[in-house]
Amino acid sequence: MRPIRNHQVQSLYVLPFRSGLIAICLLSTLLAFGHCQELRESTDPYFDAKKPAHQKDQPADNLRSDLTAQFENNATYTRYVPPAKPPLPKQEPAKKETPQSKNVHLLSPLEAGENSQDRVSQATYLATPARPGTSFEPSHLLAVVGTEPIFVGDLMLEVNQTIENFMPSAPADLKQQQRPMLIERLLPKYIEQKLLLVDTLRQLPEEVDFESIVEQAVKEFDNNAMEKMMEAFGATSTNEFDAVLRAQGSSLRKLRRSWSIDQLVRFFLKQKIQADDEISHADMLEYYHEHIDQYAFSARCRWQQVMVKFSEAGSRSSAQEKIVEMGNQIVYGASMDAVAKKESHGFRASGGGIHDWTNQGSLVSNKLDEAIFTLPIGVLSDVIETDRGFHIVRVIERTEAGTKPFLDAQVEIREKLAAEKQAEMIQEHMKKLREEIPVEIYGLSSND
Repeated sequence: MRPIRNHQVQSLYVLPFRSGLIAICLLSTLLAFGHCQELRESTDPYFDAKKPAHQKDQPADNLRSDLTAQFENNATYTRYVPPAKPPLPKQEPAKKETPQSKNVHLLSPLEAGENSQDRVSQATYLATPARPGTSFEPSHLLAVVGTEPIFVGDLMLEVNQTIENFMPSAPADLKQQQRPMLIERLLPKYIEQKLLLVDTLRQLPEEVDFESIVEQAVKEFDNNAMEKMMEAFGATSTNEFDAVLRAQGSSLRKLRRSWSIDQLVRFFLKQKIQADDEISHADMLEYYHEHIDQYAFSARCRWQQVMVKFSEAGSRSSAQEKIVEMGNQIVYGASMDAVAKKESHGFRASGGGIHDWTNQGSLVSNKLDEAIFTLPIGVLSDVIETDRGFHIVRVIERTEAGTKPFLDAQVEIREKLAAEKQAEMIQEHMKKLREEIPVEIYGLSSND
């Protein structure tokens, strides 16, 4: 195999650049499933925005509005006659999803943007034995972009971090089986990084010494970036940090250099890829009207309830007697908070039965949803029956549905349109570089 020479440029050049995020795109762990709405769906028995409509309770019939008026007319909850409960529709069994590989489009951090997550995090890694003749030596040549080589060692930190994030407790042989597929998935991203590096090098004047610029960037790394990286890796000293990196197939020296080069490439790319035209007011207004649904918001309210569950009351009739008793306590002046804390079966009973802001249409029960979005604020509902038990609710406060005004949305729209425009320009730039710069790919097969 022919020797590879790195492109060299001589002289001294002082380059202003800003500190960027980590150039080695370490895959972060998957987002926790504890997102607010998902947590609510998993814990709140009344909340299920994703439940099919045919499985929800039917709307309430003849909800009476003012219990105080009923009390004055000597018609308390003891006169309540529950409505006939319609049979629940038959629920189809959930379909099991079969794991399958996903097509992952890998972009360089430069192409994807500083704050983007690496697309490789979307991949499903399947246990595939390493092919005969596969080489994982750090010095194994994977590709040459222009005159810039890409070795296995350049990828191993990200490869090992990704494997540890996805399968930390897997046996070592199983982890080893994942490496060839992961390297092949990551290689296109590293090729794009090298394309941008080659383009940066050829932009520099002949009198500029690229290595002196890198040295300045290394100082920036030591002063501003390394402390955060050490914290992310759980290291308390540079020696410990270097040991951790070496255990993952890299080193502090390699990380310093790769980070520094990436910052320089980002700087030159930003200078070269700039939107020619400002985002006009007309463009923003057009986008706003075309995507008006994105700026609409539903009605929401805060509400309170007392509840008696069939499962805890022992029988439906016992549950009905209990909710009637609780309702009469409130009608005769007892605090709804106190009654809820003392006697309610709702999972928010300890907090006085108060439910925080709830979007219209997000509750499992259509009856409860209709009640809290039609009752006058502060008025007790009639007894409401659901498949879980009996409820009495009261609305604390409510906001109606509406649309975010254009004036409030235009900053967000401008940023979005500018990002889209820049992404298009980067794609065009990358396409041009692929046509201009030769790329030779050797892969993992032995090329000795």
